[in-house]
Amino acid sequence: MSKGFSLIELLVVVAIIGILAAVGIISYSGYTTAAKDSVSRKNHQAIVSNLSTLLIKYDIDGGVDRLNWQNSGQTTFVTNKQSAFDCHSFQHHYTYIKTPWADAAAKARQQDIQLWAGTCCNYGTEGRTYMTNSSGNSCVLKTLLSDGTLLEDFFIKG
Repeated sequence: MSKGFSLIELLVVVAIIGILAAVGIISYSGYTTAAKDSVSRKNHQAIVSNLSTLLIKYDIDGGVDRLNWQNSGQTTFVTNKQSAFDCHSFQHHYTYIKTPWADAAAKARQQDIQLWAGTCCNYGTEGRTYMTNSSGNSCVLKTLLSDGTLLEDFFIKG
């Protein structure tokens, strides 16, 4: 009598492994989406917190250091409040904060930063923060998460 597994036994084992793999892939996808949303939420909060800190620093010191992206990335001490807190220029100030939703193509084109100036979606929707001028003396930061949740904060400049 030969020893070994029958064809039916092998097919049952392969089917069970396939089912477990399918369940694992679905669970893994959910975990990675939740992790990316969590990082996007933390990035949004970090930007809002830093902007609040810059406003307090401006009030104390009469100016703030801002990244001058046109001058090889050097910082400049800006004393004009309107220039110091120009909404659109902040995308260059936070280039070190990366979105977890960027794919390899976006990373290659250096379009993987979290904060963008202007209205939504030039560089994708999920997990990217868009900062634009709001009415009067404020900016609005909006981050869309994968489940449709919109994080929105207003940043009062003056």
